[in-house]
Amino acid sequence: MERTGLGVHGKRKRFWGAAVILMLASLSGGWSGVALAEARPGSIQVTSTPPGASLYLDGEPTGEVTPAVLGDLAPGQYVVTAVLGSLSAEEIVVARAGKKSVVELNLTMNLSVLKVTSHPAGATVTVDGLSEGETPNTLYVEAGKHSLMFARKGCCNAEVEVDVIPGGTEVHQELVPCATLRITAEPAEAEVLIDGLLAGSGKATMALPLGEHKIIVRSPGHADYVRELNVNRSDPITRHVVLVNFADQAREASSAKKARKVWFWTSVGLAAAGVLGAGTGLGLMFYEDSEADRDKERYSEARFGSYVESMYHDAYKNHQDSAQMWQTVGLGCGVVALLAGGSMLLAALPEPRLFDGTDSKGPGISLYSVPMDGQGFGAGLSVTY
Repeated sequence: MERTGLGVHGKRKRFWGAAVILMLASLSGGWSGVALAEARPGSIQVTSTPPGASLYLDGEPTGEVTPAVLGDLAPGQYVVTAVLGSLSAEEIVVARAGKKSVVELNLTMNLSVLKVTSHPAGATVTVDGLSEGETPNTLYVEAGKHSLMFARKGCCNAEVEVDVIPGGTEVHQELVPCATLRITAEPAEAEVLIDGLLAGSGKATMALPLGEHKIIVRSPGHADYVRELNVNRSDPITRHVVLVNFADQAREASSAKKARKVWFWTSVGLAAAGVLGAGTGLGLMFYEDSEADRDKERYSEARFGSYVESMYHDAYKNHQDSAQMWQTVGLGCGVVALLAGGSMLLAALPEPRLFDGTDSKGPGISLYSVPMDGQGFGAGLSVTY
């Protein structure tokens, strides 16, 4: 009886022991499965509209472009960013163990507000080389650095660099009054310098602020053109400059010298002829006057109405007319002599110095002094245009 009872009790113990072992084994296997599942990597499949965007994961480049699958990711949250030129999009995606997460990104342009104003208003605004209308204006541009150009008639162009922030940026530009200067020059290879800066060859156009400016046009073998230009209003200014060639200048000086000699001796001849004519005319005038006085006395003494009285009266009138004629001739020759003498003096004067116009303030007539070989100074005129 005891043996039998002990056998039954032992079997029960063995049964419950086996059950506990099986339960523990089952729990151990489940935990192992969970641990293995959690250790398996996940992946994210990314597509974009438009495709071909570069992918970044948590701000780091992946080297992939859409569409693409980013694999071997530990389970957790990731920031997926797609960038294509000025278009971008980003989204937070959860990578699940052993599973593939799918995300579709619609790329859009991130624009910021740029408000532009100017004084005076109505200036054309160019952003990065593209015209965007007139001030005042509200523009939408990408955040970041941009180059702005303000242009308005009668004002100098103004170029500024601006860093547009995502929250928006305002730009105000004060425009300075300007005049547009256009210069053409001969010869065509002549350099045009404005305020010491090379503005072009043969021709130049530049906007100048109000005030004093210096213009130089130069070319090898030619005399420099130098002018001080006073810009006092915003009206356009045009200049045409013809440089004097040194060789041409020498030939012209030689020709002028010869011409002055001819002029001088011609004047001498005319002056001598005028003096001679004036002397002759005045001498004959006095002779005729004396003859007229004598005839007057004769016809006064003759019997009135007689032939002798009539003859001397006619002779008196003839001598009086001749005296008036020779008086006119003498005076005319005297005027000729005076004019020829003045011309002779002008021809005998030394050549005036070259006037380079450095003290000219612009178009008009300028007075300048001329040294007279140490014998004082003369005066001259220079017309600039």
